[in-house]
Amino acid sequence: MRAVYCLMLLVATGCHAKFKKHAGTLGEVRTEVHTTAGPSVNLGYADGDDAVTAIVNVVQAAKSMSQTRQMAEALDPGEVSASLDAGVADSIGSGPPFGWTDDEGAHLLQMELIDWGVSVPGLGMPGVFDFTVRTRIYKTDGERVYSARLTCVSSLGDPNVAEVVFGVVNNVGELKDMSDEDLQATFESIAYGCGDQLVLKMRRHGS
Repeated sequence: MRAVYCLMLLVATGCHAKFKKHAGTLGEVRTEVHTTAGPSVNLGYADGDDAVTAIVNVVQAAKSMSQTRQMAEALDPGEVSASLDAGVADSIGSGPPFGWTDDEGAHLLQMELIDWGVSVPGLGMPGVFDFTVRTRIYKTDGERVYSARLTCVSSLGDPNVAEVVFGVVNNVGELKDMSDEDLQATFESIAYGCGDQLVLKMRRHGS
């Protein structure tokens, strides 16, 4: 099963004047992805301070922990990272402002997948897949010419699509109802799409 993208939002912070200076001189870069955290599930919570709300939120927290464990057991982070890498490499292509290569002696575009999984803004709201990637580019002499923290959020949006992925049409969708293969394919697809969006943002930073 492949994920359907209704929204892809990429946020980045930082000053990129140095990158603008060097981007056009890099020629080609090789890519490398490291995963420094496992997947997580953060389900939405109810607002309020009454006893019923407290109980609901305790249940939500327990479901978040349970589904986080299930995802950690089902997913192969290495394959998710590989999909992110492939998305970046395919999007870079031959440029601009630089191309992609598998030459180990080329400049390095290093990515760290530091946070990824499923989150829900609030009780009753649709869930989203989110990936946070720390991105750096190092020249062959070790000089760092780019650094950004990028967050990619893919929202399923359509309740019919959400039902397929989450099991029900709300934020407590039962991820446990999905097969391991469907979970893996979904996250790999999201990661690939995020790679494409990451390159678009880098190109804006370098122009």
